[in-house]
Amino acid sequence: MSIQGLSGSAFGLNTHYQQHRSNLAKSVSRLASGDRFVNAGDGNAAELSISQRFRHRIRSADASTTSIQTAQAFLDTADSYSQTVTNILQRMVEIASSSTDGVINDPDRVALQDEFASLKHEITEMTRQNTFFGKQTIGREGMLSYDDNSKRMTYWQTTGAEQGQIERDFSSTALDSEQKLIGFDPTEAYTMSRDGKSVLFMGTVAGDGAGVLRAKRYDIETHTVYNGTDLFATGDTLHVDEIGQLRVNGSGTVYDVDLSSLARTATMVTDIRTGTEFTAYDGSVIYSRTADSAITTADPNVGPGTALTGALVFGVGVDHTFSGTGGFVAEESAPGSIRVIDSRTGNETTLAIGAGTSVNNIQFNADGDRIYYTNQDTNGIHYINVGTDANDNVVLTAGAKVVQGVNNSSFNGLELGGSTAGSSVKYVVAQDAPSVLSYEAIDLSLYNLRLADDRVDTQANAAIALQEVRDAQNRLSAQRAKIGAMASRFKFVLSSHRSYIANMVGVESQIRDVDLAEESTRYTSEQVQMQAAQSVLAQYNTLKGNVLRLLGA
Repeated sequence: MSIQGLSGSAFGLNTHYQQHRSNLAKSVSRLASGDRFVNAGDGNAAELSISQRFRHRIRSADASTTSIQTAQAFLDTADSYSQTVTNILQRMVEIASSSTDGVINDPDRVALQDEFASLKHEITEMTRQNTFFGKQTIGREGMLSYDDNSKRMTYWQTTGAEQGQIERDFSSTALDSEQKLIGFDPTEAYTMSRDGKSVLFMGTVAGDGAGVLRAKRYDIETHTVYNGTDLFATGDTLHVDEIGQLRVNGSGTVYDVDLSSLARTATMVTDIRTGTEFTAYDGSVIYSRTADSAITTADPNVGPGTALTGALVFGVGVDHTFSGTGGFVAEESAPGSIRVIDSRTGNETTLAIGAGTSVNNIQFNADGDRIYYTNQDTNGIHYINVGTDANDNVVLTAGAKVVQGVNNSSFNGLELGGSTAGSSVKYVVAQDAPSVLSYEAIDLSLYNLRLADDRVDTQANAAIALQEVRDAQNRLSAQRAKIGAMASRFKFVLSSHRSYIANMVGVESQIRDVDLAEESTRYTSEQVQMQAAQSVLAQYNTLKGNVLRLLGA
């Protein structure tokens, strides 16, 4: 045998040995990991690509499962708070029922009224404060303001939390997504819709004359503006009531305005002072009457309005506001001072914010227990607490700052609406393609339950309150039904996701997972062949050494 032949055979044996060694290492990796595709070059490239797509879908669905479980926790929290409100309403029924008893007299009802008022206050605090990771659960009221610095509409919860911004320029020349003029003017009336999905405002339309405005609606999701056809004037005011109905004080007449067409559909009252604020609640309009400036309530289905107070004249340019039910009226009676009148009793009081303090944009919240305002000296939004004592005296106490602005251009106007765009909680659900399930927080405020002005201090008032609390229980049940309906939907979505994940894992496993029996056989075969090659190679190396020793001898 030649030396060259011996070396060539040894090289060939070494090649086989290294190949079996490499195959054995791959087999060990597959057995250890359970994965056919330890390296990108292993197996069929098309199968690897398909497997990766399945893994992406599985992980997306896993993330969605977590999102759905979070949604269920949110709904459980909301339902728990709703149950507490249910218990409170039941106690209020008992109190109102006791107060209707003809045996007790009005002085004896003072204690009942105190407890009744305390329970109402607790409902208000729950709707305002009870949140889930900052998201409102059983309340929806929010604040809206225009920021002259960013030219954007900004909104918050009334606690100052969950700040959001409408992602569109609202300057005088701004265009919507369809390149139509938005026509927003922050010096004119604007507010948020009850569902928090639109900004409603009095704005301009290209081609209209000076001082001419129209009712407009800006859809926050589509960034599209819709214009009404009816003409209004500079200084006209608007209001959205508890059921979402838009009304406009158009030069001394209050009109119903359809939210879809933005057209006038009905006339509510015809003797409101031009340019003044008003409120509408439970079918009635509460406003300042032209003839004598008295605060008046009128139900167009019943007859002429009834004066609630004597003359209350708001000066030109003086901020004034009504609570959601019209129970209170407030104005900036002097620079830095806010005057509040109880429209039921005519009692009033004034709170001095501070001599020389620049107070702007005073606004009642819907429940009527707070007035929010912008303090131009601190560049912030503050509030004061409003209530009455046992003798029906109006009581005002300074609250706190809830939002800090950058400068005195941070808040051009301030509106409190029935909702904010942040009241809708969205959960992304992904299987083959992402989709969004949206849950809108229920509203258990006194305003929405129609209990803001109820009292049990007299037998007659208690009888009215008893019926209205029972009606509120029905409204609460309807609201809780929304929670139940959404919880049921999430339950089935979660079940569907788990089935989907199980099926995807099964298919992906067939492509990707190692067949242990086959791979174990391959491992044993490669191990035997490697050991055989190693043994033969060792013998060749010994033979080569013997030949070299002979040549050396």
